Amino acid sequence: MIEIKCLTKYYQEECVFSDVSLTIGDEIVTIFGFIGSGKTTLLRLIAGLEKPDGGEILIDGNLVSKNNFLIPACRRKVNMVFQDLALWPHMTVYEHLEFSLSGLKGKKASIDNTLSQFGLVNKKDKLPYELSGGQQQKLALARAIITKPRILLLDEPLTSLDSAGRSEIKTIIKNIFQTEKIAIVYITHDLLDALEMGERFLLFYHGKTEEIKEAGKFLKSSDYEAIKHLLENLRQKFISN
Repeated sequence: MIEIKCLTKYYQEECVFSDVSLTIGDEIVTIFGFIGSGKTTLLRLIAGLEKPDGGEILIDGNLVSKNNFLIPACRRKVNMVFQDLALWPHMTVYEHLEFSLSGLKGKKASIDNTLSQFGLVNKKDKLPYELSGGQQQKLALARAIITKPRILLLDEPLTSLDSAGRSEIKTIIKNIFQTEKIAIVYITHDLLDALEMGERFLLFYHGKTEEIKEAGKFLKSSDYEAIKHLLENLRQKFISN
């Protein structure tokens, strides 16, 4: 479980967000917001890549972050898939997974299972540049999942994919949740993706947050003028589905 209490973050003197409070169990939570709204910053704080300027973060009841305290990312059992994927260009698919399991026993069986799970068995000797965009995304997800994290953070995971690729990766993410029963935090600036993916929905807007418990309610009654034109374009399509 992730507990975020009154979290505040500044870059220099600019407030990214303030007093964000949120509890996330073993579920998929989507965070929607425009570019620059603070979504990625929140993930980086949960991952332990940055310190908050106020508030605190607890994972499974243990304090991991506050303004004068930070448990490093490597000790959190939290993995993050970055928007640019951060694949290692000199490593094959197999080597990506092998490196992630450095020092652990039973690596080969775990790698073979993960390659099969993500449909990458026939690509195990390929370098990232030899993979399609969808295959690169699968590799990034496989690398994040193979170490059995408690929490998976996904930063705009569908941005570079076509419609078919987006649909396939959405299915994989939902399957990961069903199989692993972990907390997944999924951020996007695509409203329809946000509404389709998450069991819970959080709106980030100009340093503020609002949790919308039901997608249908959000579609009908948002207080934010800046996104109403998006809602109008998507309302009938989403409700009809």
